[in-house]
Amino acid sequence: MEKRRLDEASAKLSSLFAKQGRASKFRTKSERDTFLRHEITSVTAYKKSQESALEATKADLETSHRSQKEIDDLIKDMQGKVEDGRKRTKEIQENVAGLKEKQAEMMERRKDLWREDTKLDSLVSRAADELKTAERSLAGMMDKVRRLIFKRPSSYMCCLGHRSRA
Repeated sequence: MEKRRLDEASAKLSSLFAKQGRASKFRTKSERDTFLRHEITSVTAYKKSQESALEATKADLETSHRSQKEIDDLIKDMQGKVEDGRKRTKEIQENVAGLKEKQAEMMERRKDLWREDTKLDSLVSRAADELKTAERSLAGMMDKVRRLIFKRPSSYMCCLGHRSRA
């Protein structure tokens, strides 16, 4: 409480000293009025320049807000595009993984078919060899049968139902 009263007293004293200083500064009332008019004009000009600066600052602020909104919109748009790109990349990666899996399955299928083809080639080759062996064996038997027929043609021809050549 004391402190407050002391502060109030100090403020009043300062005000009185300022008034006394102003009063002793001018010799006449007209000097004082001229000085005050000049000060009012100066303060008015300063106020106008400050108001002009404030308006310019407000305009700059508004422009900055618009620019900030445009930038925010661009950022959102870019973020959307980035997210779309990530989704697309993920889809492509999944597609590639599926295709690789399908390729692996097809490679396995191809290997199985190659094995089967090799196995079938082997069976065909073996069958061809057996056919050749059987044909040779048959040809050998046919030769024996012909020789026998030509050695005793009449006895075999009658059994076979053929007439003799002679």
